[in-house]
Formats: sequence, C-alpha cells, structure tokens
Amino acid sequence: MGVQSAFLNFIQAAVVSAPLPTPLPTPEPVEGAADEFVPAGEERESSDTSAWPPKSVVVDRAAEETELDLIIQGLRSPDRNERNESLFKLRLKYIFGSIPKSAAEPLIPLLRDRDHDVRAHAVSALGRTGASRAVDLIIPRLKDSHHSVREFSANALGRLGDQRAVNPLMNRLSLEETDSVLVKVIEALGTLDDKRAVTPLLPFLNHGNESVQTAVVTALGFIGDTRVRDNLFPFLNHPSDNVQVQAALALGRLGDKRAFAKLIEIAVNRATPNFPTRWEATSILGDLAVEEAVIPLLNIAKDQTLKDKDSPKNFAIITLARIGDPRATDAIKKYQGGKFLPLFYKNAAAQAEREGRLVDAVVYYEHLMELEPSDYSYPLKVGDLYRQLHNVEAAEASYRRSLDLCDDCDGLAVKRALAKLQFQRGISREPLSFVGFMDAKSEILKREQLDALNIFLASEMRDEGLTIHQPDLWETVNTDRFNADRASLSSTTLTAEIATVASSKAGFYGTVEKIGGSNELIFTLNYVEAEDSDITHQATVVVPKSKLQTSDDVKSVAQQLAWEMSRVLHQQS
Repeated sequence: MGVQSAFLNFIQAAVVSAPLPTPLPTPEPVEGAADEFVPAGEERESSDTSAWPPKSVVVDRAAEETELDLIIQGLRSPDRNERNESLFKLRLKYIFGSIPKSAAEPLIPLLRDRDHDVRAHAVSALGRTGASRAVDLIIPRLKDSHHSVREFSANALGRLGDQRAVNPLMNRLSLEETDSVLVKVIEALGTLDDKRAVTPLLPFLNHGNESVQTAVVTALGFIGDTRVRDNLFPFLNHPSDNVQVQAALALGRLGDKRAFAKLIEIAVNRATPNFPTRWEATSILGDLAVEEAVIPLLNIAKDQTLKDKDSPKNFAIITLARIGDPRATDAIKKYQGGKFLPLFYKNAAAQAEREGRLVDAVVYYEHLMELEPSDYSYPLKVGDLYRQLHNVEAAEASYRRSLDLCDDCDGLAVKRALAKLQFQRGISREPLSFVGFMDAKSEILKREQLDALNIFLASEMRDEGLTIHQPDLWETVNTDRFNADRASLSSTTLTAEIATVASSKAGFYGTVEKIGGSNELIFTLNYVEAEDSDITHQATVVVPKSKLQTSDDVKSVAQQLAWEMSRVLHQQS
C-alpha cells in the first residue's frame, strides 16, 4: 500500500460516518436495494428475511440503472427537498464505492445552489465520481461562505488525489477560521503526500485545538519528510493520549526509533482506542526492527499471568514475529502451536538479507519450506540467495525445485532466474567497484532520483551475479594510495583510481544526458579497467523524462542497465 492509500484508509471511517450538515428528509426504502449485494448470475428464491442465508440471489442491472436515472432526475428538480433527498440517496447507494461518472454532469449546477446543504452534498458526490473536471470545479468551493461546503470540499480534494489541489489547500490554511474545516484541509494535504505542504503545516503544531494538532501530526507522518522528526518528538509527551498515539505512529512511519517504547505501549495496551491502531503499531515496529523492543516484548510474551488469547500477549507475539529477531524464536514456536512461525521466518529472512547475512536468510527460508512445502516462491528465493553467494550448483537445484512445485503457474520467474544463472556461469567473480552516477547534472535529474538510481543499480548488478563493491568515496580519496592528480583528469580516470585503491579489477560509473531537441534521457553505465583507465564496456538505456516519475520508474532503468551490462560482460567472457 502506497502512503496516500494508507492515509485514506486512516480517515475513511471518519469520512463515512461524518454527520450530514443538517438533517435531510428520510428517503423512502428503494425497492430491490438488498439485491445490490447479490452475486451476479444467481437468483433470489425467496424474499423472506427470516430464512438466512437465501439459497440464491440475482442483481437486476436494469433496475439499478433505472434507479440511478431516477436519482439524477431528482438532482435536476426545482424542489430543494427533492434535490436534497436525491443527493442523500446517491451518497447512500454508493457509500462504499465510486459514484458513476454519468452522475457528474447534473451535480455541477448544484455546486452553486442557494442551499448550503445541497452545495455540500454535491461537492462530496462529485468528488466520488472521479470525473476529470471535478478538481477544477471543487477548488473554488474552498472559499464557500458556509463552513460545511468548505469542509466537504477539502475532503473531496483529498479523496481525488490530484496534485493541482495542493496549492489551493495550502493557501486555505492561513485563511480558514473554522477548526473543523482546518482539520479536513490538513488531512487532505496529508493524503496528497506532497512535501511542499510541510513548511506551511508546521506552525499548526502549536494550534490551540487538539483535533487540529492531531491532524497535523498525522499528516506530517504520512507525507514522509524525515526533517520533521524533531518537531514531532515532543508530542510523545503531549497531555492528550490521542496526540501521543498519533505522534508515535507518525515518528514510526518516519523511521524514528525513539518512538519504539510508545509504540510497544500502543500495541499491547488494552486501553489503546481501536484495533487498527494497535495493528499499525505492530507493523511499524516490525519495519523499524528495533532491537531494544525485543526484550520488553519477550517479557510480555512469557508472562505466565497472561493467557495466550489475552490481547497484550497476542500483540506482543505478532510484533516479535514482524521484527524477526532470532531471540524470539522459542517464544513464537510455543505460542498457539507456532501459529505465527511463517510470519516470523519471512521477516527474519528479510532482515538477514538487508543486513547482508545471506546464509542466515537461506536457513530461515529452509524453515519456511518445511512449514509450507508446496509454496514454490521459497525455493525460488533460496536460489536467488545462493546465486548471490556464487554457489551456482545449489542455486540451480533450488530453482529446479521451485519449477517442480509450480503446477498452477507458467514458471516464468524461475525460468528467468535460470537464464540469469547461465549468464553468471560465464561472468568473472573478481570484485568490481561501483562509483555510481557521480557527474550527472542536477538540472537533468533530482538528487533523490540519482541516489535511488545508485542504490537500485548496485543491487540489480549483484542480482545479475556481479561481485559489486561500493567503496566509501570520502575515505578512498583521503588515503595515501589515492593519486589525486591522475583522478582529476576525468570521470574515467577517477573511477579507475578508486577501483585501484579498492583492489578491484575494474570500476563502474554512470552518466545521464539529455538528447538534444527531445525530452529523452540517455543513461550510460561505463565499465573502466583499473589498470589501463580505459572504458571497455558500456550499457545504455534511453528513457523519456516523463517516464521517471516514481521510484519504480527509476528501478526499471537500473534493471535495464544491469541486465545490459551483464549481457555485454558475458559475451566478452
């Protein structure tokens, strides 16, 4: 789940259950409404609700369309009560989903209705249609004279997730005088996940209204700018328990391990407001993998005064399983017959892999293969690990075991892995230094894009079977062995010099340039022999700049460069 989705889930309950601005006429029961939840192609044999569940049911699509047409007609009615009732029916009918775009056009005139209730519900409904014009139509309603319309407008803009709303929402922060509207504006900015909002949001941490403070703390946690961690840290001691909880969750999302004690308290304390909050705390603790959290959690897990089904012990075990620390192995094995062992071994393997303990990761995956022997993904992963360990024979055996288990799939991932293994058989295992994209111009790519590209590329080249070493550049250039005069000549000689100091056969460095007269970028990965300072191999990828919007886009470039370089080196060998 992306951040935006997480934030939407977080506020969904409040949005769905939010009271209407003023009481609306109670709609008449809609005939056949229960059929809405009936699987397609089945028939309802009886309407007797005392016999449940019914044997079979059917959805009447024609009746649904007729009902929507009637609602749309009501939206066009000159009678205020009928318009209001139609809006209510529209929102109620699609409360858990999107409103059909066919309903968008009749909603537009209602945005200027004299009745503020009608305007508010029209804004909300329009936001649920996802219509392309919705954002531009709703933004002006942030200045509506009635607070309920502004509130519903901010909420709708957050739901739509369009970045065009960021500036209007930020502008509204300093103008809004109604706290309930301000909360919705802040929540929408958190949902839109744009770091431009961080600076204008920070002053509202000192707002006198607790709901506003809670909204800001939560939003900053979802936006993900780690620079605000020190701003949020004092809120762990806020007088309000709710603010404390949201501060701990926000700090956890931002990777601040100082929040671990509060997160443990949230996870295992029966007094924590709701189940999703406790569940999120366990997830964050697992992501943080805080070693200091293991002992306190183990103490709870081993507490003999608590039964296995007691909430604190249950959440402590789940959190330990998500952290994946080997010290928790025995406690997790003994708890409810090892119910959470698969979760534990998966996280333990992932943690070992992140720390470079590949042999330990293999052991954890082997435990998983014992527990779930029919899952072909585990031997596939073990094969990848053995390939990184340059144990080609063990890797091939694991891949073939995975292929044997893959009865209900085409085995494409396994076949690709076997193909990579064939490449690896012919590639030198001598260490190679990766310098990275060091001379790319800042106006071509953002700094964070370059950093991500370097991280992904080093990982992908290792995955292709290359023995990649990433020397500490600052430490390297300050050693006595480093020849600064030679290195200063060009990027090529600098890479060769770094590789020499690092005792590598060769080094890699990358360049990115804009192709003149186009919007395309050419990425080049250069292989430089350390001894001769010559570029002997190159891999290139051409990508439209517009296709570099997300981290997945950058990762795709890294994958293509790594694959092309491994192919070139294999051919040469």
